[in-house]
Amino acid sequence: MKCLLFIYVCFLFGNVLSTNFTFTYNMALRCKEYLCQHGYSYKNYFWTNAYDRKQVKSDSSIVFEMHLAILAASNGHILLSSVPAPTTEPVYEIVIGGGANKFTELRRNLRRNAKASAKTVGVLSPVEFRAFYIKISEEGLIEFGKEGDSLPLLTYMDMDPIPVKYFSFAAWNGVEAKFLYDCPIPGDASDVTPNSEAIDPKLSNSDKLKRVLLLDRDPMVPPNSEVVVNLGIRINSVSYDAFESKLSTGLSMVMTWTDQTMAWDLAKFNNVTSLKFRQGQIWSPSFHTFNSDTVSMLDAKNPELITMVNSGEATYHMQTAVNTWCFDYTTTMTRWPRDEYTCAIVIEPWQAHEKIILKQLDQNTEAMKVFSELDDVILNIWEVSSSQHIVSSASWNQMYTSDDNTTHRSDRFAIKMGLKRRATAYNIVFYTPLLVLVTFLLLSFWTETLCLTRVWFYACCSIIICMGLCFIDFLVPCHTVPTILILYTAVLGGILLALLIQVALMTSLAERLARTIVMQNVLTAQWFRSLFCLPPLKDCRIYETINEDLQQEDEVPTPRNLEQMQTDNIQYSEIVVDAGLKMFFKLIVLCLLCGGLAEKNVICYYGTWATYRNGLGKFDVNNINTNLCTHLVYAFAGINSQGTLISLDPYLDLPDNWGRDNFRKFNALKQKNSKLKTILAVGGWNEGSAKYSIMAANANLRKNFISSSIHMLITYDFDGLDLDWEYPNRRDTVNGKADVDNFTKLLKELRTEYDKYGLLLSAAVASTKATASLSYDIPSIAQYLDIVGIMTYDMYGPWDAVTGHNAPLYKGKGDENAPRESLNTLDVAVEYWLSQGFPAKKLVIGLPFYAHTFNLVNPKENSVRAPSYGAGIAGPYTATNGNIGYNEFCHLLRTQSWTTKFDDLAKVPYAVQNRNWVSYDDASSLASKTLYALKQNLAGVMVWSIETDDFHGSCHGEDFPLLRAINRALTNSSNPGTTTTITPTTLRPSPNATTTTVPLTTTNPEFICKGFGWFPDPESCRSYYVCTSIGDGLYMPHYFLCPSNLYWDQSSLACNYVSNVKCSVSVA
Repeated sequence: MKCLLFIYVCFLFGNVLSTNFTFTYNMALRCKEYLCQHGYSYKNYFWTNAYDRKQVKSDSSIVFEMHLAILAASNGHILLSSVPAPTTEPVYEIVIGGGANKFTELRRNLRRNAKASAKTVGVLSPVEFRAFYIKISEEGLIEFGKEGDSLPLLTYMDMDPIPVKYFSFAAWNGVEAKFLYDCPIPGDASDVTPNSEAIDPKLSNSDKLKRVLLLDRDPMVPPNSEVVVNLGIRINSVSYDAFESKLSTGLSMVMTWTDQTMAWDLAKFNNVTSLKFRQGQIWSPSFHTFNSDTVSMLDAKNPELITMVNSGEATYHMQTAVNTWCFDYTTTMTRWPRDEYTCAIVIEPWQAHEKIILKQLDQNTEAMKVFSELDDVILNIWEVSSSQHIVSSASWNQMYTSDDNTTHRSDRFAIKMGLKRRATAYNIVFYTPLLVLVTFLLLSFWTETLCLTRVWFYACCSIIICMGLCFIDFLVPCHTVPTILILYTAVLGGILLALLIQVALMTSLAERLARTIVMQNVLTAQWFRSLFCLPPLKDCRIYETINEDLQQEDEVPTPRNLEQMQTDNIQYSEIVVDAGLKMFFKLIVLCLLCGGLAEKNVICYYGTWATYRNGLGKFDVNNINTNLCTHLVYAFAGINSQGTLISLDPYLDLPDNWGRDNFRKFNALKQKNSKLKTILAVGGWNEGSAKYSIMAANANLRKNFISSSIHMLITYDFDGLDLDWEYPNRRDTVNGKADVDNFTKLLKELRTEYDKYGLLLSAAVASTKATASLSYDIPSIAQYLDIVGIMTYDMYGPWDAVTGHNAPLYKGKGDENAPRESLNTLDVAVEYWLSQGFPAKKLVIGLPFYAHTFNLVNPKENSVRAPSYGAGIAGPYTATNGNIGYNEFCHLLRTQSWTTKFDDLAKVPYAVQNRNWVSYDDASSLASKTLYALKQNLAGVMVWSIETDDFHGSCHGEDFPLLRAINRALTNSSNPGTTTTITPTTLRPSPNATTTTVPLTTTNPEFICKGFGWFPDPESCRSYYVCTSIGDGLYMPHYFLCPSNLYWDQSSLACNYVSNVKCSVSVA
């Protein structure tokens, strides 16, 4: 047993040693080196000296042995053969780290016939040499393995072994590999090493000429200081995305130039008239697009060879695709689908130090005609007309004087394109149904008048036109208003007007109105009847019968001058119309109420780091309730030193390298709520102020920030950007007071570019006058921002020497005598921002879903402004002293003994336990602040942040109790006559907590419900009723009782603190 254990330990130790085998520098000095840069191509062959190989063998039975080392990211290829440059002859080919460094394989033929394979993930390294060996025995046993390993990676018994006389090395396309060969056996101290000889390849006349021409030639250096390049461009395909104002163009480029240093004498090289060169072997002009959406060289879709004749004239043909911006600045009223656009593509040399003189190749030249047969021209919905021009360097410098043109001395190639949409199919699809609808609408006036058939017809027409409007809105660019959309809207307005008139005529009111003298005069007037093409009236001329109507006073004559007022069953029609009107007005009221609610924003910040929290604190995108917020803000992104907007957590945010792709998952939430807006926040406290101070002060960095932010927002489908620079001219700023103007400049430029894409722009700003007055030019930034959230929290915290409320609504206890301008309260902050001219309709207040914790100096002094020191308790999930999430603190309130108090002046609660003092917000205080925002007619509220709400509902029996309280306050304020089905947000007691339970009975027959919803008990302050419908207009009351220390608050529809509720009845 001990023997087996010893063998196992030795085997394990040997594996560890072999895994850590290092190819030392001294060993590398005794090897020869070969660098492979030609991809998967065996270029050079080496003859192996049989005598030398006999001197370096680890076993006498081995006929061939090689020790080597490889430095490569993947795909090291070794070829063993009996002849140089084999084609069909049998060979041994060993592939090390194939398939992105995942497997190793032994083949019996070139590129095929695998005999042995092994999974070897990470067998090669791009930063260190990995040592290997190859052994072939007399019996035909082939072994390949890592130096130091006890077992080989591959073994194969070849019954007909190949005599190895030559070997070669290769890599893979895009991979550079370095091989060390003719190495000694590891551990061999002798100076004897194999001595393989390189075999000169057999070269053709063309190859010999290439070798002569390419000797000591740098392909990056142009032939002369000025190079004349003849350039011809043909447009193969065009695709224009009017939504993004982006033009994608497929181009075919033919360029020729002359390099005198590459010319040769035909007589000296056996009349070789032309040569083919790969890109990178000789100099060739490279170009890029000046007005492209990205900065990169033009990439060839089909890399072709450069053709050069003996005079030194080179010709190169390539196909490429360019993406450029193409904005329509003319007007927002377009003739879509018969719209037209004028776009430009400017192509300029890539290398700034080269001076290239461009000349335009005629489309009818032989070079252009030859290559035109190779180019595929793709036709689509666009008719394309184009013109091409060469812009000299001098002319370019005059047009773009702001650019640095001192190093760019080359000409530019400009292409002006006219795009015209082929609109035949669109005209048929959109105008035909509209024409049919208008025709039938006009014909409907000849149908029976006072009946519901015409009403239903108008309603169906309205639905069809609305469907057409939705489809047009989906197709047309967001920044334009096409004429066809206006036409559809006008027809829809006409139909709705006709529907309204038709419904009005079917009521008794219309009949009574028609009997009036004024209406009779209007309807019988000649101008009215001519305007609506009505026949002229024929008046009665028999005067003897004028007074016949007075002879029968009991009869009520029916007026005959208005045929529209006649019907035999007018009473039935009135009943139907009255019912229809009631339903119609109810729908209108409902729509108005929904519209009123939508005007108030609930902006929810989502702290993405919560996904890394443990247990019940873990919060992912799928935990978000999309129906409780109007805007979701993803916090945070950042910027780099170049001003580029970047992800601060690429693994979480992006899909690259098996990332979690949180950006796309976050924006996919809009599929659950089509009205939801998603915003990306950049900055935050941890990002600091220095980077943003530098970026905002530099025009190029601002431009880079704006373009990169647009790219990221559009790529991942965000609706806008939230700028959270904390704060200009504060903290670690670089440019001091200049930050204020630079911040305004940044917002102005962002607004200009974002309007082109319909992107939202918001900002989170300091709330108090002390900071805001030094950081912002408030009247100026107001005109560029859609929404501004003032961070009305962190008013007091554990950094102070006394306790204080995190986010007081008004001045609280201890501040009664303090001057108003010195107060850090929500209402003072709002008053300051409004007094500076900031519009209320753009302002939202910040509501915290977290608490500040303090350590009391003396547990007996535990009121507001009591002496304190340092940060208090931390939550189990947020794990930060001085701060605790509401989801953490509400659990402590349920499971521990705390004394909760309410500051009836500041309208916020706080809690005390021994030396622990906590300032927090609950459903009641947040509802009060929401009602304050509505009273001030602000744009709404923002919350920081939803992952610290009780999103599991472990404390209150419902998820997101704080967020629901805010929504409940908005709903009840906008529509007091309606209620929601959200349960009251009282703390659900834990079995171990020192709280009382809430008794509940099902019904109380003595209480009579007046409708659906919540109602206070007229006999008690603590109890309330929930009335539910049981049909036929009847409702059943359900009795509820608040905990002993709470009263029912009808304004917030929740149990609230006694001091916060006005109740005049006795407590039962």
